[in-house]
Amino acid sequence: MKKLLTVIVILLVLAGAGVGVAFWQGWLTLETKKDDGKVHVDLTVNKEKFKKDKATLKETAAEKSKAMKEELATLREKAKGLTGEDKAKADKEIDELSKKHSTLESKLKDLEDVAEDKFEDLKKGIHSVIEDHKSNKLK
Repeated sequence: MKKLLTVIVILLVLAGAGVGVAFWQGWLTLETKKDDGKVHVDLTVNKEKFKKDKATLKETAAEKSKAMKEELATLREKAKGLTGEDKAKADKEIDELSKKHSTLESKLKDLEDVAEDKFEDLKKGIHSVIEDHKSNKLK
């Protein structure tokens, strides 16, 4: 019985978090009106806002993925003539960038079918990969 209650509480918390994100992003709005002693509550789902936010994120991530791919090609070309320690350093950099690019591509695929309740986590993941790449470029 305790396990069932725990599962129910966890599901309610997750659902509440999903609804909270939806309100915060503007995908859901709640309006109340008082009329003749009655209160009318309207819940509006703004699917277009979610689609727009998703499309914007997809476009940004695709641009960053393309830039990473081009950077990889440049690094591979430069690494061709290197030897020894320089070659090892370049190979390490190529490997790290390849992993980041693969991660970003995977998240882009996940973005295709993401629902509103999972969007914010995926968005954070995408921005995390992009920011990590930016911070490593500055070093």
